[in-house]
Amino acid sequence: MDRDTSNLTLFDRPPDKNSDLWHQAHTVRKWAEDCTLKDTFPREDYREMIELTLIYLGGSLPHSNFYLRKPGEIHHARFMSKAIYLLKMEFMSEKFDLTVEERREINQMEVFISLFNARLFLRSRIPVFAPIDDLQLIGNIMWFREENETIANAVLLSVTRHCWYLTEELVVLAFFNEKLGSFTWDLIARKLFSTPRPSHFEIGKPIFPKIETNTPPMLLDLIGPRS
Repeated sequence: MDRDTSNLTLFDRPPDKNSDLWHQAHTVRKWAEDCTLKDTFPREDYREMIELTLIYLGGSLPHSNFYLRKPGEIHHARFMSKAIYLLKMEFMSEKFDLTVEERREINQMEVFISLFNARLFLRSRIPVFAPIDDLQLIGNIMWFREENETIANAVLLSVTRHCWYLTEELVVLAFFNEKLGSFTWDLIARKLFSTPRPSHFEIGKPIFPKIETNTPPMLLDLIGPRS
């Protein structure tokens, strides 16, 4: 269905351009615009999710008109199908016969998905992005507590269970992230060269890091002798 986006319910961007919420929305919108310009999507549902996120955050598609497609199948084990459904429900929330509580819950979920989860989910398949993305998420969710404490606390609990993979052996892969910048590259390189190498590596389970959400570590802090 071809839609005029002026009739859709979109993200209510705050007027203060210095606010964390405005900056996060701008960052994700710019990322989504870059993705659509490059037009390299491994699957069509990836494309649809990025396009829906971009439109919701107030952007526009560079190469084509916006089409609100009929929702496909939904599966309890797949995050993306639920996110796409919620985006479309938020778009059409003023057209549906919803209670005030239902609209509030849909809006809360959609704000979180568009500002944080959509980008992280679609980038998670790229190993060099995952470490810095997850650490930045912890920092972002700390200020998001002021917007929605319930969702923020649930996300922090979940992400601490998820970040077990940030071991010394794996976190060093983030060095190949081209978006880190020369300053961070230099710090990581100096840490690697200054850290004594062990004479041998003991076989066994790696040491899983303990991530404190109140004082999240920097990427540099996770580099060690086994990196």
